[in-house]
Amino acid sequence: MKKSILFLVSFVLLSNLLNVCSATYIQWDGGAGTSNWNTAANWNGDVIPGTADKAGFKSPTGAVVSTTVPTFMDMTLGGVSGGILTVQPGAVLTCTNTWSMGQSYNETGVLNISGGSITVGSWFYVGNAGVGTINITGGSITIGGLFCIANGVAATSVGTVNLDGGTITVSTFNMAAGGGAAKLDITSGKLIINGNVTSAIAGYISNGWIKGYDSPSNVHYDYNVTTPGKTTVWAVGSNKADNPTPANGAVNISRDTSLSWTAGLGAISHNIYFGTASPGTFQGNQAGTAFNPGQLALGTTYYWRIDEVSGAGTTTGDVWNFTTATGEAKNPDPASGAINIAFNKILGWTAGIGAVSHDVYLGTNSSDVNNANRLLGDLNGNGIVDWIDLSMLTGYWLSDPTGTEPYAGIDDDNIVDLYDYTLLAEDWKTSTNPVFKGNQSSTNYNPGTLATDTTYYWRIDEVNSVDTFKGNIWSFTTQSGKAFDPSPANGAASVARDTTLSWTAGAGAASHNVYFGTANPPASIGNQTAATYNPGTLDYSTTYYWRIDEIGSLGTVTGDLWNFTTVPLSTTPVYPYLTWRNDPTNSVVVNWWNPTATGNSSVDYGPTISYGSTATIATVSNFHHVELTSLTPGATYHYRVRSSDGTVGADNTFTTAEENTTSFSFAVYGDPRGGQTADEPYYSRHRVLCNWILAQNFDFAIGTGDTVWEGATPLAMSKFWPEFFEIEKDLSSSKVIMTAMGNHEVQPSGYTGSANYIQFYGDGYPANGTSGNGGRVYSFNYGNAHFINLSSYQIDLNLQKNWLAADLAATAANPNIKWIFAFMHAPMYTTNTSRGNRTDCIAAWGPLFDQYHVDIVFAGHNHLLERSRSIKNGIAVADNVGTVYVTSGLGGAGFDSPGSGSPGLFVMTYNQNTLANCVTINGNSLTVNSITNVDGIVRDTFTLSK
Repeated sequence: MKKSILFLVSFVLLSNLLNVCSATYIQWDGGAGTSNWNTAANWNGDVIPGTADKAGFKSPTGAVVSTTVPTFMDMTLGGVSGGILTVQPGAVLTCTNTWSMGQSYNETGVLNISGGSITVGSWFYVGNAGVGTINITGGSITIGGLFCIANGVAATSVGTVNLDGGTITVSTFNMAAGGGAAKLDITSGKLIINGNVTSAIAGYISNGWIKGYDSPSNVHYDYNVTTPGKTTVWAVGSNKADNPTPANGAVNISRDTSLSWTAGLGAISHNIYFGTASPGTFQGNQAGTAFNPGQLALGTTYYWRIDEVSGAGTTTGDVWNFTTATGEAKNPDPASGAINIAFNKILGWTAGIGAVSHDVYLGTNSSDVNNANRLLGDLNGNGIVDWIDLSMLTGYWLSDPTGTEPYAGIDDDNIVDLYDYTLLAEDWKTSTNPVFKGNQSSTNYNPGTLATDTTYYWRIDEVNSVDTFKGNIWSFTTQSGKAFDPSPANGAASVARDTTLSWTAGAGAASHNVYFGTANPPASIGNQTAATYNPGTLDYSTTYYWRIDEIGSLGTVTGDLWNFTTVPLSTTPVYPYLTWRNDPTNSVVVNWWNPTATGNSSVDYGPTISYGSTATIATVSNFHHVELTSLTPGATYHYRVRSSDGTVGADNTFTTAEENTTSFSFAVYGDPRGGQTADEPYYSRHRVLCNWILAQNFDFAIGTGDTVWEGATPLAMSKFWPEFFEIEKDLSSSKVIMTAMGNHEVQPSGYTGSANYIQFYGDGYPANGTSGNGGRVYSFNYGNAHFINLSSYQIDLNLQKNWLAADLAATAANPNIKWIFAFMHAPMYTTNTSRGNRTDCIAAWGPLFDQYHVDIVFAGHNHLLERSRSIKNGIAVADNVGTVYVTSGLGGAGFDSPGSGSPGLFVMTYNQNTLANCVTINGNSLTVNSITNVDGIVRDTFTLSK
């Protein structure tokens, strides 16, 4: 067998490279009592999600969107009571990164879209680990990455898409990625996928996952025919024409659009009806399924119908409609309602369709701006009527009296005469400081220096060769000159003691007078140019007041008074330990235990020690389990635990898994348990091992059980468990440790006292195992590997066998999984004769390990290292044919000697020092180095390849 030593330095470097910032999670709370996305009071903290934020809906009453909303970074849709988002015609939602529906196993998310558009920059999961449903009857969803229906595990992930209109356009497409329940039911819509994926679509149809009108036989698909360079999937369920483009009810349609449809069954030709009144005027009969109506009018609703002509007669079609885009200006900059706008702001907008020029209106009264009209006498478009316009009019009269020049004839009668002079004179009298600022070709307007603390209203009318489209009234408010955007936010609680104050400088500020202290008003600190102030280490549980007065071109501008309160004093040491309940790329569970007090559970987290996000569970308990979700893959987060019992933990960090990684490493160790007395060296050895594992910067760790001497007694809760969490604290607070339950955790009482173990781990581990097992049986994926934890005790082996068969079958169907590992406490095969082979486990699980080619099974219980040959059907076979069984029990407990059991099956044993099995995966290659931490010597190594 090929042997090699794989250095771990590359993983340290990789971890450092992956320190990226995360976003702020802003959850919909409906605080305004409306369904308007653009109302800040409807969002937690009264902040509408922006380009660096994650939007979240975890309540059954969500937003109804029919306008453009600010661009945001991520979307999580789904809560325990359901999360709903409704998208209607006119809506424009742009999500630059990811969109997840049914994020966690107990959450349900629903997206209803009848029009408008949703654009997602990266992946879109419908049923990530929970339940997700899309009901689309119109509009469009465009996804720059993977669109996956039922992305998570088989037991909990359910994804349903009812495509009854509109289009879903994606880069890549997958269904039931983790073995979940996936369904795509199509009637009147289209799914469009980059490239040729017809073979995959055929497989999904064969599985019954894609249906048209509730039947697989009604689904149609092609590549490079309906859509060039793409696979298009649609359904035909009747003799009627179907699948209209533009979609029924679509808005903002181009003036030069062409109509197309899917022919009904048996259709030979098509009678076309089209016009501005329903059902349209007969346009003729044709064989093709596309019709060009010519250039359409702006802002107009058109109706059309296709009657299918076949040998059996004529089938009257449904009446469809769409509305063309208006010529209005869009996307104002600054956004309407924006505040703290600079005094020298240049206004900008997106031109309406067909616009040749733009009439600009600006003023401080909304009614004036709304009612203002163009000064017809302003021939040069500079916003005023003066001698220049009079001279231009005279020039037109002399050189072009028929008015072919733009605006030559003021009264639009196409003739320059004395009446035009009269109109010009009237405009001259009313043009002093007008709201109308002129006509221009540019989509930017410089209003000059604006007044301080003033609300301005503005309007852009779009002028094309035929019409003028009156614009909407937009507004913004200029800066007052005060400092704003304080950090910590005004009224913030539990602020870190080492926080640095910061703010955004007011307009014209050259320096800042800083006031800070515990008194109100606060004491003067002095003047400075920087917009940050470090007050040093603050006291616990103290309210501080601060104010920033701006010094500059506006003189001295007195700031607002702000305050915040620091974290409370913690009287009980707590030792957080990290686990996974769901996807390691975007979630982690932060667990801790306070034996002396009860309280709620909060975790502050974010890309820096300032955190920025908080997850809270209101339930009062000694045992705390807070899952952080919607995290960014491959990102490092700071976090601290807090509780109403007075606990405030220290700052710690963790790093989420990279998405779709095929290169990573993990450590395996077991049996760290201490003894009955304090003078035994077991825990001392384990502390050194944990610190060594942490220094190697593995991505995570696997424990094979026996963490404490006796876990089920009253003494366990006052001695053994506190000792264990204190010893592992540095490792477990920064790296996820997924462990198996050993016999010592449930001793004494005949291995039945599992209540304490379940309290510590039941809510921290995946709930996808056998029913009600409390974290003792579960599985999870990391990168291209699948991990299975089985229980050697308490849980019926045949019950686990049935669960294991389903879990392995789902894993085998997942094309992304390359490696399969199992771990448990008692070894199935061992050289030890006093605690010999678990023949009952071999009988229950061995055939499944053989059938699905589980690569390695790790165990503990026996306090030594031993590695088997490749085993299949209970005998040694060629390398890579069967399963390698590794006993890893040198975590700290007293060392055992190898015996003569399992003759011919084992290739090595070792029992002299504590060690960890260091597993490194690089795509199709896997290396296991068993390294003693006290000297760094590799005691055993082997490599598997696929």
